[in-house]
Amino acid sequence: MSKKEEAKKDEVKKLEEFEKNLQRLEELSSELEKGNISLADAVEKFEEAVKCFRLCQKLLSEAEERVELLLKDVEGNIVGSEPFEIGGEE
Repeated sequence: MSKKEEAKKDEVKKLEEFEKNLQRLEELSSELEKGNISLADAVEKFEEAVKCFRLCQKLLSEAEERVELLLKDVEGNIVGSEPFEIGGEE
């Protein structure tokens, strides 16, 4: 398998991992919002939700870096777009 094919396979895997964790995060959020679970279960679900959130955040950050790299010209300036901004950073 060529490096390009391996990279493509890795990207597909990361996208699937992101989607899976985002879906699980939504499920956990919904369960926690209902509030009909014990405190111990709520804490356990919250911990899992934080792990899913952090993984999604990491994968999004990697995607952002890749997109910005693809948009840079030879001098390193972003072409045709403003750099991504994360909420609260100005």
